[in-house]
Amino acid sequence: MKRNVHFCREVWVISVFVTALCLGIAGVLWAIDAPQGVLTLAFVMLITYGVALFYMPIRIAVDQHCLTVYRPLWFKNIELSCIESVETAPIERNTMRLWGSGGFWGFYGWFSSKAYGRYFAYYGDPAECFFVRMKDGRGYMLGCSDAAEVVAFIEGNI
Repeated sequence: MKRNVHFCREVWVISVFVTALCLGIAGVLWAIDAPQGVLTLAFVMLITYGVALFYMPIRIAVDQHCLTVYRPLWFKNIELSCIESVETAPIERNTMRLWGSGGFWGFYGWFSSKAYGRYFAYYGDPAECFFVRMKDGRGYMLGCSDAAEVVAFIEGNI
């Protein structure tokens, strides 16, 4: 079973705005003949987009043995035999981001909340999330279309 990660409106607005802002600043720096500023901004954008391409989720796939989070430059496998529980879980508003993206090409990184503790997230829309608790205590907040169907499939195979 494969499901795509859909980005909510907030993610699109943040991502397009930040990109346009950086390109606009680069244009101004270029126009005032500040090559060091342009190079610095290009370096910052390269790092920022590199991190986004490495972590932003694009698809969730699950079969009888493995849950896979596909990202543009890599993937993350989670063995179903290591999963303790899974549940649908829309994001709470009091969730704290410890490290990662709070909307730039998705939500990914370390987060913390009272309900789930510290966890790593890969999702695009807070309304389409499910939480995976591992047997070793780690947690993952994942998101994709038809999250309830994915949760039911995982529950049937763990």
